[in-house]
Amino acid sequence: MKKNEINVLSLFDGISCAHLALERAGIKINKYYSSEIDKSALAIQNYHYSGDTNFIQLGDVKNIKGADYAHIQLIIGGSPCTNLSSINPKDRSGLAGSESSLFYEFARIIKEIKAVKPKGDRLFVLLENVSSMKNSEMSKISLALSAALGEDIKPIKIDSALVAPAHRRRYYWTNIPNITH
Repeated sequence: MKKNEINVLSLFDGISCAHLALERAGIKINKYYSSEIDKSALAIQNYHYSGDTNFIQLGDVKNIKGADYAHIQLIIGGSPCTNLSSINPKDRSGLAGSESSLFYEFARIIKEIKAVKPKGDRLFVLLENVSSMKNSEMSKISLALSAALGEDIKPIKIDSALVAPAHRRRYYWTNIPNITH
């Protein structure tokens, strides 16, 4: 790995906007591992990154073994909000729901990576999800991330209108230093 480059694992990667955001922030990427299964999202990824040997598609998050990724410095993702969002009047079963329960794969992978990382080698996390979830679900996410990382993680609420032309209030959980409200 080249100096000042990071290895990124992006879970629920969609069209790989995280890759673009990191580049635009001036963060150099060594390896970018993408976990995504949506065929349309994968087609867009392939269009932009098919020739990039440092962009690796991993497929389904359920098949990822964290122990294989001790070299990762940043895990990023936005787990499915389907069962958490207030705009879903039919199924607000939260983290028990069939789609939103995939968050636990995010926490599992963090825990598995932490278990094999050399002592003193930091693992940074950035997770995004809707802020319209019930407070009990937000607390469950905070507790699961804190347990997986071995450090206290609390959400920060940010409105996307700060950087985009639409109001989309979101929670972000991170252990990246110097990130505040």
